[in-house]
Amino acid sequence: MRLPEKYTEITPKRIENSYFPPSGTVLFEEGNDGAGDYFCLYWPIGQEDETPHVFHLNHEESILEPIHYDLTAFLNNLDLETGEVLVYPGLRDENYFLSCFQRAKVFSKKDTVEATRLLKRSTELFPEYSDNWYWLLKLTDKSEVKKRLKYAIRCFCSNWAFGLPNVEALKEILEIRNSGFEFDDPIFNRIGKSDKTENLLNLNFDSAELHEIAYDYMIKEDFVSFLLMLQNYIFFRALTTRKTGLTNLINEIKEVVDKYFPERKYS
Repeated sequence: MRLPEKYTEITPKRIENSYFPPSGTVLFEEGNDGAGDYFCLYWPIGQEDETPHVFHLNHEESILEPIHYDLTAFLNNLDLETGEVLVYPGLRDENYFLSCFQRAKVFSKKDTVEATRLLKRSTELFPEYSDNWYWLLKLTDKSEVKKRLKYAIRCFCSNWAFGLPNVEALKEILEIRNSGFEFDDPIFNRIGKSDKTENLLNLNFDSAELHEIAYDYMIKEDFVSFLLMLQNYIFFRALTTRKTGLTNLINEIKEVVDKYFPERKYS
């Protein structure tokens, strides 16, 4: 992966084999609060040659929270003694996905065209952030069924380490499928068809479907979606306390990373 400027000024921390954080994450000691939370770098899948963003790993919530668009800007605004970030990117910074996303929410009630433009820019910069796709779904007219379905699927096929997909996206997928609409996509074809369900924040489906969906994407040679859904499968299992067999699943993900994304570090 492409190392950012000032990489030599941080102290990387080894990550033990786990379901969280996802592959492509590098924790570092600077700003460590001593309670298990860390700042970290993250490269989106397929963007290993790009500059990584800086996130905050919240270990109790098992979530990566966006902090800064690059390491240099982050270190320039980090108080090393307190671990406090002094200045965050501004809302007008269209080179940072979170700034675009937050500004789009401001525009969403008065200028949906501008809000949609900002959300699309945000998805270009960071396609793994589920909320981007949910808000695009939310702002798209009900008559544009295919477009709404694509946004709902991308909301679901995101990286759940940055937040679980909104339950309304899942409802949208099921509602459109139940209407008789035809669409060739693994999530659309499989999700919610099992009689067995598990619940996580109102997301109800059989987690085994995620594993099947992942390998359907592999067959379609969509390897980014393949890895995302495989990681989501193990993440969902772990959060619903089904932690048996996680070691085998972690090794399965490592094999996928080594085969399809050999430039992607995995610790």
